[in-house]
Formats: sequence, structure tokens, C-alpha cells
Amino acid sequence: MVWVLDQFLSGLGNLDMGKYVQLSHPVTLEEAIGMAAEYESFETSKTPTTKPVNAVAKSTSSDTDIKQLQDVVTALGGKVDAFFITK
Repeated sequence: MVWVLDQFLSGLGNLDMGKYVQLSHPVTLEEAIGMAAEYESFETSKTPTTKPVNAVAKSTSSDTDIKQLQDVVTALGGKVDAFFITK
């Protein structure tokens, strides 16, 4: 499981977020993702942004990307769990 967390941390692309997640000592990938989301939410809330009203109503591909990523993470979590169960 450690290598999965290391891979996730190295793929974050944000050094401060990686430190935050790592110092939270996550045990599972889901915990690490949750900590990264928490950090990102906090950081984005510090910088107010304004968007045109019509931009809110438009669907973005990032919603689809996030859903696909969640599906991949769920599938990988099951494979990792199965790996440790068979060992």
C-alpha cells in the first residue's frame, strides 16, 4: 500500500499539497485523496474568484474527468485490497 500512496503523492504536482497529505499520515489511498481534496478546497477558498453567470450553468469536461478518476481509484483500491488478501 505504501507504493500506491507514494505514487499518488508524486503525481500531485503541488509540493505543498504533497507535504500536507504526507504529514497527515494517510493509511489508505482514499484517505490521501480526501486530504488532497481538503487541501485544495482550503487553498481555493482563500482566493476569491468571480465567474460569469453563464459559466456556472455550463457543464465542463472536468466533471467527467473527476468521475472517471474516482472510478479508476475505486477499481485500483479493490485490486490493492485483493493483492494484500492473497499474500
